[in-house]
Amino acid sequence: MQLRADWKAGSGSLVDRLSREVQEAIIIGWLAPGSLLPSERQLAEMAGVSRATVAASIDELVGSGWIDRRNRARSVVRLPSDRDQSIAARRTTAAGIDLSAARVAAPVERVVEAMDRARGRVTPHLLGDGRSRLGLAELRELIAARYRHDGLDTTADQIVVTNGAMGALNAVLDARPGRVLVEDPTYHGVLRMLASKRRKVVAWPRTPVWNMSAAGELARQYSPAVTYLVPDFHNPTGLLVADVDRERFSRIADRLGVVVADETLRDLDLRTDGATMPRHLAAHVASAVTIGGLSKSVWSGLRIGWMRVPASIDVATFAAITEFQPVPILDQLVAIEIWSELAAIIAARVERLRCHRDVLVDALRAVGLTARLPDGGLVAWVDLGRPVASQLVSAASARGVALSRGATYSVASSLERFVRVPFTEGPDAIRASVATIERCLDQIG
Repeated sequence: MQLRADWKAGSGSLVDRLSREVQEAIIIGWLAPGSLLPSERQLAEMAGVSRATVAASIDELVGSGWIDRRNRARSVVRLPSDRDQSIAARRTTAAGIDLSAARVAAPVERVVEAMDRARGRVTPHLLGDGRSRLGLAELRELIAARYRHDGLDTTADQIVVTNGAMGALNAVLDARPGRVLVEDPTYHGVLRMLASKRRKVVAWPRTPVWNMSAAGELARQYSPAVTYLVPDFHNPTGLLVADVDRERFSRIADRLGVVVADETLRDLDLRTDGATMPRHLAAHVASAVTIGGLSKSVWSGLRIGWMRVPASIDVATFAAITEFQPVPILDQLVAIEIWSELAAIIAARVERLRCHRDVLVDALRAVGLTARLPDGGLVAWVDLGRPVASQLVSAASARGVALSRGATYSVASSLERFVRVPFTEGPDAIRASVATIERCLDQIG
């Protein structure tokens, strides 16, 4: 093992910095899982710190699942289980807390094992050109079976595997030129995509329940070619559309062009009342295109998305995207290998997210901020009570906390009363961030 010369640079205590450095050594392969960690004395000499500092760092690493301490024996390096490791994606620098994005880390141990198994299956594909029209048949069937298990009749022939869920939306947009109706606020990545395509966007103001009369009027006035919705744990508000409202929506859906239901957050149900999930929007709107993916439930870096194409649309319409933006075969094989573990991965993630969500909402309410308890997903939509989001984002950044203002999620760049706050970080980081927000708001006055 070796330590980088500048490992003491950055924020946090010496104990925290040494813990990060040892974790980094494991991540980049200087310390292999299953190997012995150098003794406390050796680490202290190597790092130029006291043995007490080393012991405290090892305690942190044991708590976060990177080290096994076996009685009096030396400590053993390991990869953390999905119940031990952080949900938040690891930052590339040690400075500050990044709450500007809701990216998630992989359940390391499970994904590494899935990658090992996938490599054992890749050889036959190397004899081809590495492209799979519409996606590997085995993966398409697994996706279709998951929909069927959830009560939505689906065949593998209706599934197109894409480069992430946004790859699926991109395919629909390219196939249907014209105006696009979106909820306001909505996912900022979609707004950026629409802006890059110079598409005209129509805003449907997002309320706790879908306003059908407003949607009907917008449909009559603008005749959108595509309507993009997040019915399940809406990003950024966390709202869940009830079955009764989905049924009402179905009565006007034929006036809204191709309806695209983004269900990438559907698995992250954080409710504790035992309520069942509403039926998929496509169960109400037979012509709806459903998009999903593994980036939120498994790993932001696993770019496996898909679309479920309704029977009314020829799946060949979207075949071109698999030619021009092919999904890597190895990624598809990893998805196949990890599929049987999805339920366990999601259960562990939901348990942690529910705890983090409650910590965030309680902390926000304790400092007088309004935050509705999100039904699911990864983020909370926080009402500041006054239009100071841009000032808050700037002030918080200067104090080491990156935030995202509400205007980022708005068609009209309004919503200056709001910030979106992910709860993927651990409880300590969440509380520290809220304390920073409180200080910044006091500073703004």
